[in-house]
Amino acid sequence: MAEPSDEEASHEAEPSQAPAPEASTAPGAAHAPSGEGAALDQLVQIRGLSLHLHCVGAGTPAVILEAGTNLAGSDWRPVQARLGQLTRTCAYDRAGVGYSSDAPTGRAAEAAVDDLHGLLQAAGIGAPYVLVGHSLGGLHVRRYARRHGEQVAGLVLVEATPSEATPVPAPRTAAEHDKNFAARLAELRAARGSLGELPLVVLSRGKPHELPGLPHELAARIEQEWSQLQGELTWLSKNSVQSVADKGGHALHWDAPELVIAAVQTVVQAARSAAPLDLAAALRAAKAAAKSATK
Repeated sequence: MAEPSDEEASHEAEPSQAPAPEASTAPGAAHAPSGEGAALDQLVQIRGLSLHLHCVGAGTPAVILEAGTNLAGSDWRPVQARLGQLTRTCAYDRAGVGYSSDAPTGRAAEAAVDDLHGLLQAAGIGAPYVLVGHSLGGLHVRRYARRHGEQVAGLVLVEATPSEATPVPAPRTAAEHDKNFAARLAELRAARGSLGELPLVVLSRGKPHELPGLPHELAARIEQEWSQLQGELTWLSKNSVQSVADKGGHALHWDAPELVIAAVQTVVQAARSAAPLDLAAALRAAKAAAKSATK
């Protein structure tokens, strides 16, 4: 199955042209814990890497934003400041992206989980965390929850890559597509319930993603089955809900920022109160707030 391109879907693949952050000479020493409100824009040293971290707001659980393929943490600009009014909210550049140092060659996929875990520890951003992952970032936060479940209070998957099954690159035939889809569906169904009752919100696009060069029938089939896999993600937890943005594309945090903010708010509130997820109520509140702001 063809993956939507994060760089094509995002409004900006490169970090904003601001002065580079200063390196932290004593990682963790000058950083505010998750419950404190000091803004943070630092290069944090971990295991020979220099990772750029930007945090705003105060409160717990801390929200950690994981960007899509080759996208810097600045790709979360449409929502990070608003989320910082709710709780401590951090975005970062993975190794080899944005202001962070290059990643060593030949790294395993799990290295991104190790990097994030080390970064949060070194920066003094304490658990629990609500992890928010866009596209490939959705796989990274699921891996983090699998390995460090005791630290995770909830997940928000934003147009997340549905599975770890190796895709057939740019499938051009129905046979290639069927092989790819079957592997992904099998993996997701085997993982049903793996998150227990962890609060989980799945956000999916309603606007079809353009797949140039593919026959129309195959492109439509890929789109339909992407939607099916998005629905399958909700089965990872017994405490989950899905919302489809009718006019939103792959970059939902740009196309439908209010939806993403409401989803994160829903999971944060569920984590704080141990109450069931109520995304509908959060969306109503978001719409009311937006309406008031325009008066």
